[in-house]
Amino acid sequence: MTTLKLTLIALALALCGCTELPTETKVEEATFLTLHVLDADQTSQFAGTNGRVIEEESAWAMGKRPSKRSVIIYFSACEALHIGATEFMTAHHWPKLAIRTFEALTIMDAAQDVGGNYELGVHFKF
Repeated sequence: MTTLKLTLIALALALCGCTELPTETKVEEATFLTLHVLDADQTSQFAGTNGRVIEEESAWAMGKRPSKRSVIIYFSACEALHIGATEFMTAHHWPKLAIRTFEALTIMDAAQDVGGNYELGVHFKF
């Protein structure tokens, strides 16, 4: 298993210690994190294509031809920010609808990324 996968899985497992999150929110977080790990795996495969594939959505942070190191840093930061934002909203008693909407939109975005990468021929290598 690559360093990227281990890093992202470790962040996902850290979620299990988030005792402040309700069960439904933990399920949504786990869904997002699972899709995000798949997207990270696909994106790390792009990093070895010697420029044949260009990153578009996250080029502002990783560059158009990201290195595997950039992929690890970017996806790890995104996961930490996502978990942090969810914990913040929950701890500050944001309306459930706001939290559910945040979770739904980020899950849909991650699913679209995975699907788009898959259409480009980038499959999963677990």
